[in-house]
Amino acid sequence: MQATTETRGTVLIVDHDPTVLFVIQQILMAADYRVLLAADRAGATRMAQQKHIHIDLVLLDVRVPGVSGAELADEILSIRPDVRVLWMSGFVD
Repeated sequence: MQATTETRGTVLIVDHDPTVLFVIQQILMAADYRVLLAADRAGATRMAQQKHIHIDLVLLDVRVPGVSGAELADEILSIRPDVRVLWMSGFVD
């Protein structure tokens, strides 16, 4: 079987928990996605500002240190209005 360099798309994962970042990264990479990681607001906006990097989806924790997930989503969408945002949370309250 020959390895392929093609991916299904690029996903930016934003979560402050390194374990969550690692697990989701491994799952998505096994499914042939390119994965970008950000642990906080600064990292996420820095990635979004990199115009040479195509981002198909932002997988965003609803609780990001120092900012609400909704505010961060708005910031990212102001930089990249066509990107899709998918929310995630480990909290049930």
